[in-house]
Amino acid sequence: MTACFLSEPQATLQAAEALATDVPGEVSIEEIEGRERVGYWVYLPPLDDVEAAEARVEELRAEGIDDVAVVRAGPQQHAISLGIFSAEHRADLRHRQLVQRGVEAERGERYRVIVEYQVFVEIPGEQALPEAVAWTEVDCQTQPD
Repeated sequence: MTACFLSEPQATLQAAEALATDVPGEVSIEEIEGRERVGYWVYLPPLDDVEAAEARVEELRAEGIDDVAVVRAGPQQHAISLGIFSAEHRADLRHRQLVQRGVEAERGERYRVIVEYQVFVEIPGEQALPEAVAWTEVDCQTQPD
């Protein structure tokens, strides 16, 4: 009888490769892409172009609102950042203050992409797996090539 197992995520490819050398049976390494919340931000949604965004930044500064910047690249290009925060309550406070001043700000979460690796192993019979890592038994038929 054959059994299949998937390791707990490993932070690096090197760690997954080292683990793979310690397991019996047929082994493959799967890359998992995910995201991790790194904080919060308060912002105005993207404007049509950088000129419009820079003009809005100047208006905000003229109203006494500091800590503003145009987002120059990425999916939120031409948005206006009104603050980046590690604590949610501080982002909420900034958001409330701006809304009270008539600024139609939004509050969102910030993420970063993370890549981890899992070792998939197909073991004939009842062979032992390294105990230093958590393993989950999985259906051998549903694993990707």
